[in-house]
Amino acid sequence: EVLDERPLASFSPQALTALAGGFAHTRTAYLPLLEAISEELTARLCDRMSAGRAAAPSAKVGDTAAEGAHRRGEARAWAVTRIDGCFEEEAGMAALDAMDRSCKFNSQTLAMSCWAFARAGWAAPRFFDAVASEASAKPQLFSMHGLSMLAWSFATARHVAPALFDAIAREACQRSMRQADAQALVSLTWAFCTAQHAAPKLLSAIADNTVADSRLHAFSDRTISGLAWAFASAGHVEEALFDAIAATIQQRLDVICELQTLSMTAWAFSVLDVPAGPAALGARRFSRRCAVLASAAPPAEEALVQLHQYNLWCVERGVAEAVLPADLAARCRHAMATQQPEPSLMQQQVSDALRSHGCELVYETTSLSGYPIDMLVRWRGAEVVVEVDGPSHFRAHSHKRTSTAELKRRQLRSLGLQRLVSVPYWEWQQLDRKKGGERLRARRKYIAEKLEGCT
Repeated sequence: EVLDERPLASFSPQALTALAGGFAHTRTAYLPLLEAISEELTARLCDRMSAGRAAAPSAKVGDTAAEGAHRRGEARAWAVTRIDGCFEEEAGMAALDAMDRSCKFNSQTLAMSCWAFARAGWAAPRFFDAVASEASAKPQLFSMHGLSMLAWSFATARHVAPALFDAIAREACQRSMRQADAQALVSLTWAFCTAQHAAPKLLSAIADNTVADSRLHAFSDRTISGLAWAFASAGHVEEALFDAIAATIQQRLDVICELQTLSMTAWAFSVLDVPAGPAALGARRFSRRCAVLASAAPPAEEALVQLHQYNLWCVERGVAEAVLPADLAARCRHAMATQQPEPSLMQQQVSDALRSHGCELVYETTSLSGYPIDMLVRWRGAEVVVEVDGPSHFRAHSHKRTSTAELKRRQLRSLGLQRLVSVPYWEWQQLDRKKGGERLRARRKYIAEKLEGCT
């Protein structure tokens, strides 16, 4: 109805944002309308930026209503002097209207628009590019909630904008974290971790503020587990924060009613291998509470996998009283063992290179720990685990493994699989530059050197 009977040009930016937000809230992604809204907002934002470059007075992101009205009045007067008989009156007024509409953006509108498109699952790349350009230059005009919303939106939409994330991190670090509520802090942390954008100073500032002001008591159970998950995913250790999280979880343990809250927290402590070990979370009390919640409602597979990794951590640390009850432990191990992805082309190429050496090869098997492993081979009388590490095993724009990949390697080795060979994707890709038989010989030599180095 909107597209057919009323042109989007007649809507203000705030109205367009509210319209997109309504569809996002209801999770009804009507793509033609979202596309039209994103194109309309992009055009206006670009007009506003162009007008600014032409030195025209205009409303600025962050203007109050009075300041905006004053600037729009100046802009109208400026445009009238430019008409000066060079345009027909109708064309001149159309230009004024376009300028007036483009001047109504503010920081809240920009952040809410990004949130609406990200939540609805609409990529809107041109709009996100324009917002990134505008917000990177003026992050100070956004509230802490606005900065958090921007970061969450870009991370959710998987829109790469390193300059924007750098600007958000710098600006947030310069402010008092007390300006942000619990959800804003967690969303900000989650966004940087999900976007895999390193910001150690920002994470330390969030941790320091959370601990110093004793804010955890006001955080919900989900918020606390989300904070622990985000820090662990980033591989960022803050002992004081995790001590506070552990104490809070122990205080609330008997009233926490969602298994995922406990599984995410347990996974985070396992990843970082916190010095206090499983005892920090309550050891036997924690395991028993997990068993109660797992029997109360069918748990998600992800929660079971996280609890299995926690259980392995208890074994690693030799804390027998913290191990999960046998029936729950078996369910968790089964969930882990059945997480076997489809073999990739690179895995097939590596297995071909192994077979060319006459290796005894067990493909896509499960270790005694329950972890799926890519290949188990026998080389010179010894069993060797071969893991084919594709891009998803590493942090963005680096050769550093993700927390999940690092945890797997650590636990495999600590539980007896000392001979472990990794084949990183970038090393394998270098071999592909060779041609024909030379490439096959290079792969064969590469694999032999890896196996010899391990045994």
